[in-house]
Amino acid sequence: MSTSESASFSAPVAQTNNPNVAGSLASKKIRFGPFGRYAVFAAHTRFDAVEWMVADAEKVDEVTEGPAVIRQGATFDEVVEGVDDSHDDDQNGRGATRLNSFAKRT
Repeated sequence: MSTSESASFSAPVAQTNNPNVAGSLASKKIRFGPFGRYAVFAAHTRFDAVEWMVADAEKVDEVTEGPAVIRQGATFDEVVEGVDDSHDDDQNGRGATRLNSFAKRT
């Protein structure tokens, strides 16, 4: 998806943020990109609003050992913009913020 194009799919419906379940999904995951490489979803936060994220199946998070979150933002459009073009956000200086605040403690 080029930066001049909008997403060819709609944002999943996100639940109203519930700080009591911070870190859990607030929407369904939608896969996109080549071979479904990326997944976009909303997560509940301990703050006022859900946070949108994009995970990359080809990158492994060192803490969770699952797909790494490469983008995080307030809106669906903000996080999916240009993802297919970059394929590696870290090379473009747009690396994701660590999501330690969303990690559930066991």
